[in-house]
This record gives sequence, structure tokens and C-alpha cells, in this order.
Amino acid sequence: MVKIIWTVIALNTLLWLVFIGAYFVLNNGKQVSYEEKGWTVVLASLGLIFILLAAIPIRISQSNGTLIFSGIMALLPLLLLLLLSLS
Repeated sequence: MVKIIWTVIALNTLLWLVFIGAYFVLNNGKQVSYEEKGWTVVLASLGLIFILLAAIPIRISQSNGTLIFSGIMALLPLLLLLLLSLS
């Protein structure tokens, strides 16, 4: 169970880095508005918070409650991505 959660956390981290990299590649040489920069920072920060909310509790303790909480926090971004891709 712990290895599965760490795998999902690693996948979230990889997708987060792809998001940041894609933003810089797609906006290279463009005049990006202040509002767009702000929203990108908010979304990147929110993604990092979800990754940390999944990783820190499981690193500190591996009780059943911590495993459930970390599993929910690790799967939440992937479920949101799945829901957005289906709509």
C-alpha cells in the first residue's frame, strides 16, 4: 500500500514538473499578462500543496489513518485530471 501511494506521489510530481515546463515552453518569447502569471503560480502552488499533503504524513507515520489521508491526497489530483479529460 505504501509503495502504491509513493508511486502515485511520484506520478503527481512528474505531472507537476511537466505542467511547469510546458508553461515556460509555450510562453517563451510571449508577453504574458500579470493575471495569467498569477493564476499559473496559484495552480502550481496548489499542486505542490497536494503533493506535500500526500508525502509528508506518510513520511512521518504509517498508521491506517495516515495511509488513508495520504492516499486520498495523492489520488485527488489524478481524479481531477480524469474528470476534466472526460468532460
